[in-house]
Amino acid sequence: MNAPQPLSTLLARSGVDDDLRAVLDSSAAGVVVQDDTGHIVDCNPAAERLLGLRREQMMGVTSIDPRWRAIDGDGHGLPGERHPAMHTLRTGEPVHDALMGVMLPEGGRRWLSVNTTPMLRAAEPAWVVCSFVDVTARHDLEVQLQDQWQRLRDTLDGTRTATWEWNVQTGATLFNERWAEIVGWRLADLAPLNIEAWAGLTHPDDIAASNVQLKRHFAGEVEYYDAECRMRHRDGGWRWVRDRGRLASRSADGRPLLMFGTHEDITERKLAEIAASQAHAMLQGLFDLAPVGISLIDMVTELPVDVNAVRCAMVGYTRAEMLAEGYQQSMSPEMRRSRASNMARVNETGRYGPYESVFIHKSGRHVDVLLSGMRVLGRDGSAFVWSISQDISERKTMERQLRAAAEQDRLTGLPNRAVLMQRLEVLAARARAEPGFRFALLFLDFDRFKLINDTLGHAAGDELLVSMAQRLRVALPEPGADAAAADSFAARFGGDEFVYVATGIDGEGEAIAVADRLQLALSAPYVIKGHDIQSSVSIGIAVGDVGAAGPNELMRNADTAMYEAKRAGRRTTVVFNHEMHARLSRALHIEAGLRLAVQRNELTVLYQPIVDLESGRMSSVEALLRWVHPQLGAVGPDEFIPIAEESGQIVPIGEWVLREACQQWARWQRQDANAAPAGMSVNLSRVQMALGNRLLLVVRSALADAAMPAAALQLEITEREVMKDPDGARELMLGLSAMGVRLAMDDFGTGSSSLGCLRDYPFHTIKIDKTFVTDLSRDPHVLAVAHATVNVIENLGMVSVAEGIEEPAEVAMLQAMGCHYGQGYLFARPMAADKLLAAMAQPLG
Repeated sequence: MNAPQPLSTLLARSGVDDDLRAVLDSSAAGVVVQDDTGHIVDCNPAAERLLGLRREQMMGVTSIDPRWRAIDGDGHGLPGERHPAMHTLRTGEPVHDALMGVMLPEGGRRWLSVNTTPMLRAAEPAWVVCSFVDVTARHDLEVQLQDQWQRLRDTLDGTRTATWEWNVQTGATLFNERWAEIVGWRLADLAPLNIEAWAGLTHPDDIAASNVQLKRHFAGEVEYYDAECRMRHRDGGWRWVRDRGRLASRSADGRPLLMFGTHEDITERKLAEIAASQAHAMLQGLFDLAPVGISLIDMVTELPVDVNAVRCAMVGYTRAEMLAEGYQQSMSPEMRRSRASNMARVNETGRYGPYESVFIHKSGRHVDVLLSGMRVLGRDGSAFVWSISQDISERKTMERQLRAAAEQDRLTGLPNRAVLMQRLEVLAARARAEPGFRFALLFLDFDRFKLINDTLGHAAGDELLVSMAQRLRVALPEPGADAAAADSFAARFGGDEFVYVATGIDGEGEAIAVADRLQLALSAPYVIKGHDIQSSVSIGIAVGDVGAAGPNELMRNADTAMYEAKRAGRRTTVVFNHEMHARLSRALHIEAGLRLAVQRNELTVLYQPIVDLESGRMSSVEALLRWVHPQLGAVGPDEFIPIAEESGQIVPIGEWVLREACQQWARWQRQDANAAPAGMSVNLSRVQMALGNRLLLVVRSALADAAMPAAALQLEITEREVMKDPDGARELMLGLSAMGVRLAMDDFGTGSSSLGCLRDYPFHTIKIDKTFVTDLSRDPHVLAVAHATVNVIENLGMVSVAEGIEEPAEVAMLQAMGCHYGQGYLFARPMAADKLLAAMAQPLG
């Protein structure tokens, strides 16, 4: 597995700038990035807070790790392969609003609503961005609501009836056995029974209220005596009874005499009423204080019965407005369309959602929400729906920014390379399916851009690229003007390279006409930082038709044609042809041969001395790779190394060269330590640099196997490769330097770096490119620049080495400006290892 790369690196490769990083870091939504193997490679602070883990605890952990103890929404264990991130990596499909529970380190469960977004490389998931928010409150609310309503549904009224007779004047009473059972006794146990015995069993707080009702009945104000009171049960508890009676007779003077009545055990009903009252109070509290929006909807009218404050705040209406027209006005068209299906789902399953939708705020703006609902029944059997809504506007904004960053070039706003390849795949498929459909891929490279960038600075170069992109947009067909060309688009491929795709063309002639129009549009002067800039483009064209190749081959064909245009001169257009195809075939032949070159011992390493200019004696050597192909013969490194880099073969080949060079250095030391070179220089390719920590392991292993001190090894990195990824290169070089390996910048002066940036990297040696050396005696300006360059290098405590020395006069000039070392044909050509010590016995030059 490759070492995890920080989110900053991943985002940079996708064209995401520091502003978006700041958005991620400040977001309340947690964000975790996982690579294509599922390992976490970065997270934002919100993720640390929501998961209860520090960033370093999460790095390298996968979704399959059992420590998450994840469960799904039904409370079942969630295997790693069912995690949203793993699903996205496996299928390339995003996941929306998956409910997942995770166990926090300090205990307790946190519920998360998870969304995943795949980040693609060559139409395949390269990593996945998981965003999640805490929905524990919403989840717990749903559980509590369900539980409370279940309890209310299960509460049943029961009837416990007993009879009594009371002689009001004498106080004598008569009860049936059922009456005694209510309070847990037998009648015999309660004898003698009279009104005082009844009062002794009644709760003191209830006697006064009962007496009031009794007096009202005696006074004729009510037809029946009716009171509720508590009576002491034999077990010490209290039973609620409904005491109901009626006078049966009065005395002649109107005094009450005999009264009959019943006692009904209403304990269960009273407890149910108390529970219902408590449940209602609890529900009302949850309703009022919940951090999510809640609406109670009548399933018959589909109108709100009540809404809480959060729901009102989401759309800017008051409660009164919501219960009038506001609720309907806040529904977006998509919500109206989904209403019928939601109600049908509630009738079938008892719930709907969660799903994403949109509210319309009173101000007119859209509010992104996550909706879910559940059915509840009233006491009378009427049906309602608890509709729960959560504002997810912040998360949706972040997702839109991530999608835009993944699809747009940060600088120009044009579609980026990933989108370009996806659209080309669609067009190629259409061309294969529709014999009459053709499209042209125009690969554009701006002439002299590097000179402009180096002269005026990177900010000016960026401004020029933005202006070029705008002209490409203007060159696109007007919407509706040409249906055949409606799918034409422009994209930035990288650096100063752009792609223009013209659809609905007749053939090569029309493609060339499009190229001519682009040449005209892009060649007009630009005003950049107060300077008039004249530029042109080299254009390579590949036509896609019924036999269209895939996107990668089309891009390679157009790129090949563009380089042909570059070789032909500025402001040139070249259409890919069979001759170029032959060259491509040779390249493929070379690529196939490279895969077996190491096994067949076809590769050799030659060594060119690096000489002390003052003494003329060898100081160290540079290892140079050579290849003799069994059919093609000698193939130059300028031809086969780029192919090896593109195919990835440079990794095993580069490791072989490194190990062979280290072993040869050791053999020379054993042969003649005094005559042997003190150091060995080996070149690193851009692909090897991308290995990061893996390269460090290879270097350490090669040194150990050869018993070679790290200080004797010098690794050469070209200026261009350093500038392609300055931060990544610096991190790698610091690791090599910490190991003791020396580092050299190769071909200095051919790239876009400045002398001032040298101090940012742990270089020991700077190798001045041979183009400077060749022009020393021809161009005073070059001589002055070279002199200044050597002075800066030496003043920074680094060693300067001049490459490509062929004339004694060049040695004199280099010595005069303070350069101490050099290499070139003046001293020696690259030679086999067994000839080096003998050839170097005498001073060179």
